[in-house]
Amino acid sequence: SVPGSSSFEISANDITQVATMCKLEDASGSPNQPNILAGEIVATPITLGEWFNCSSSVTMAWLLPGDWVFSVQGTDQAGNSASAEPQTFSISTSPTGPKAFIREGPFMTIAKSDVIFTMVAMQGKEEMPSATFECSLLPWPSDLTDPGMPLNWEQCAAEVSYGAIQGGKYSFFSRIAGSEIGESAMSVFTVDEIAPTVSIPNQSTVVSTQDITIQFESSEDSSTMECKLTAINSPSDSMDWMPCISPVQFRNLTGGQYIFEVVATDAVGNKGESFSSEFIVDLDPPTVTVDYNQGTRDSSININFVADDGPMGSGIENVTCQLVPLALVGQGFDASDPKYDPQICESPWTFTGLEEGMWKLSILATDKSGKVSTQQDLRVWMDTRPPTVNITAGPSRYEFSNVSIA
Repeated sequence: SVPGSSSFEISANDITQVATMCKLEDASGSPNQPNILAGEIVATPITLGEWFNCSSSVTMAWLLPGDWVFSVQGTDQAGNSASAEPQTFSISTSPTGPKAFIREGPFMTIAKSDVIFTMVAMQGKEEMPSATFECSLLPWPSDLTDPGMPLNWEQCAAEVSYGAIQGGKYSFFSRIAGSEIGESAMSVFTVDEIAPTVSIPNQSTVVSTQDITIQFESSEDSSTMECKLTAINSPSDSMDWMPCISPVQFRNLTGGQYIFEVVATDAVGNKGESFSSEFIVDLDPPTVTVDYNQGTRDSSININFVADDGPMGSGIENVTCQLVPLALVGQGFDASDPKYDPQICESPWTFTGLEEGMWKLSILATDKSGKVSTQQDLRVWMDTRPPTVNITAGPSRYEFSNVSIA
């Protein structure tokens, strides 16, 4: 444990989620007690005698010698509250002489900034202003390798500054000059200068409904997130930066193009770069316009068409063309023959193998959202026989017109 600190584990059981609050009181009423830091990952100042938010594990640092009372209460989602039995504990000094305590300084995880420690020498509950100090700052070779106790010490004032040191984990020690190493004050802290990054796994670039759910992840679990939605085609659907958690849902979106942005800020305030993802809300199927001759005497035919998904659409994924006989002259046919199956096509599409008779033409476009154009009832006639032409009305063979001779 760190001298001048105290840690507690908290449990709360209920059928609903329980929010816990903690409170620390100075039972000795020490006039020398400065601000106290408390937290689980990041330590923040607390006010003695006032409730503060806490989680299942809380550590409080820079407690000076004296008697202390720690209290905790929990409130469930129905508003029911309960308190645990307060815990009384003491912070003691050395029985042989004054001892160094840290009064202010970094603890747990901090952002990159000037690292400054302030020490005080205490004999019992009395401050010893004439004491001199020795200090040592040790970087950890890795987060899992404790560098141990210092071998070398430097004389330092009651306030010592190391400037803005590089990111990593450190142990700081301070003692009364010449005292035993076991009488040292100590802080273990991490300088976090790495901003979190955000990723959006498996995000679809096209959706076919007005509702969309987007999941995102931060590289640091304790990050807070902010989200923004920009609607390119319908500005009224846009949403400015706001706090969010994953997954985020957007409902009743109009068709068109959107840009979703999310940014993460870690527990010490490092803010990462925003991550953006574009998607299209495609609500309408594509259309197909066909231009062709209904009748032909050739065994092949060219079909011209235009497939369009509109300005708010996701774009054409593919077009399929199909000609199936409905009735052939003088012969039967099998409409399920694979040669009549739909095939991916581009305009102009040429179909060969027409036989005399009536055929059904189908051209369908599918957009990137999976919507398919409306089926059209189109016909093609392949006809090689000349028409039969008869005169069905006219003058009789022996009929004469009125003739006058002058």
